[in-house]
Amino acid sequence: MNSDFRRRWGLSEPSIEDNITTAIYRIRALIGDSLYVQDHSKLNKFAFIAAVPLEKYIELTYEGGNFNFKKYFSGIVSTVVMAEKLECILVSSVISDNQKDMIVTIINNENVGIRIGKDKRGKYVTYPQGEPMLDEKVVERTLLSLDGESANKYEEALKAYASAKWNESSNATRLTLEEYLRQYLNNTKGLQANINTIGGILKKAGIADHFRSSIINQLRTLDSHYNSGSKHGSNTQGAAEAEYLIYSVGVIVNTLEQLKISDEGAL
Repeated sequence: MNSDFRRRWGLSEPSIEDNITTAIYRIRALIGDSLYVQDHSKLNKFAFIAAVPLEKYIELTYEGGNFNFKKYFSGIVSTVVMAEKLECILVSSVISDNQKDMIVTIINNENVGIRIGKDKRGKYVTYPQGEPMLDEKVVERTLLSLDGESANKYEEALKAYASAKWNESSNATRLTLEEYLRQYLNNTKGLQANINTIGGILKKAGIADHFRSSIINQLRTLDSHYNSGSKHGSNTQGAAEAEYLIYSVGVIVNTLEQLKISDEGAL
């Protein structure tokens, strides 16, 4: 039963637990309760990723084994447990890329408290569901834009947020921004120095004064925020502040990526 049907008939919204159950039913309908995998190495890789005995969800055969998806997804009522199970499946090779993409679509269309994105390297990342537009337009675009250490730090920020480790999440967003500007400007300077550097780069590229000033002011606001918060005070004010920083850094990254600055100026 979809949300549109519920609205039309004036029904109350289902709980997160009910939505998780619905999502699991749809995933099982897509893949089946059991899937034969004709490659022991793929099954071994999954067991290693999930840190479980090989026989826990797999009935081994001579060449491969039957993966019991019904058992794998049974008894899940927590978004964190569901997210961990999903990441193990999406990182492994027991299902096809097409099946993985369809699972992502199922989860992102259900209100299960989980959002799945993909980073620049093609790695799937789960994080707590927020506002759909911000998740899709900010967080997921940021994951696709970042690379190397900046990508690692942004994923750390999302995972720390999911675990309610607010200070760790805040600090990881600071390191994301610092590493991203280093990559963007091809230097090893710190955050404050690169904020000054990028102002000149934006001016040389022909970015309008008002837009350039807005970008620099936002960067300086974040730098000041970090200096008095996550960097020195380690006093992040819960989910609201951690979420604000995740989105704010994402907006900066996406804005600079869209400008596509080259030696000849903005493209």
